[in-house]
Amino acid sequence: MRAVNELRSLIKRYSITVVHGHPFASIVPAFVASQCERLPFVVTLHGPSSINHGYGDTFDLMLKEVLESSQVVSVSKEVSKLANEKFGVESVILPNSVSKTNGEVGVILKYTTQIRWLVASRLDRMKIKGIKKFITLINDEGLGNIDIAGDGDARYSLEQFCASNNYSNVKFLGMIKDVTKIIPKYDWCAGMGRFALESMEAGKPFILVGYDDIVRVMNNIDSVNIAAEVNFSGREMTRQSLVDIRESIASISKTTILNIQREIHENHSEFSVWGSYIKIITCLKYINKPSRLLNTYHYEMKKLSV
Repeated sequence: MRAVNELRSLIKRYSITVVHGHPFASIVPAFVASQCERLPFVVTLHGPSSINHGYGDTFDLMLKEVLESSQVVSVSKEVSKLANEKFGVESVILPNSVSKTNGEVGVILKYTTQIRWLVASRLDRMKIKGIKKFITLINDEGLGNIDIAGDGDARYSLEQFCASNNYSNVKFLGMIKDVTKIIPKYDWCAGMGRFALESMEAGKPFILVGYDDIVRVMNNIDSVNIAAEVNFSGREMTRQSLVDIRESIASISKTTILNIQREIHENHSEFSVWGSYIKIITCLKYINKPSRLLNTYHYEMKKLSV
């Protein structure tokens, strides 16, 4: 109740014309506030956890009402499909975007001990499994040194893993405020999600590391587009074999990296994605539908006034 009232106050104070909500539970008060003020509501679904959230059946009912009365935006085809299957709603796909830095594509180091790798990731228990496999691969293949940018509750576990295996080539940088500023110092990058986009836009060869395994080397446009369908998470993607990974690292070319960089500029630039978003919200109208959430809010407010 308090969240709804505070949001309504902000809407009035700043003459807000569109309300945009993001997961998880904060979507509900934001939606109710928009309904009170008769404003269009946009909701962005970021990943499968936006749909399969773990909050139970009651929240599912609330989320279904929100989605049916909103402009739904999904960051990938994967999420759009899940939303349609579970809630029967259609969504506009607006992928994650990155700033254009025009990173220079330099000499590509391949099979050498001189490669400087950058991994950037939240270090939680879900992500370090894949990172461990990547660290093991680089050490088994003798492919240089790894810097890891990021922090989380599983950092200590990852540090212990490196220490117990004598992986002295791994350095932990901790939290980096703007990882894009250090990407140019490295030869290759590895990880998932937004960092994949940032690295490839900067002209760096990239290995996609999923939650539980090494997925593949991004060595052609098709691999980038397939990865984009699952927001560069690696979910449901075919894993390259060790032989294929070796071959991809050894054969990747400057032309390939330039083509991938161009693909990122065309489909994931902030300018184009935000331009599409502006077009969407410019045409939005308030959806006047019966709302159990809004009725519940009014009912609770009446109780307070008695």
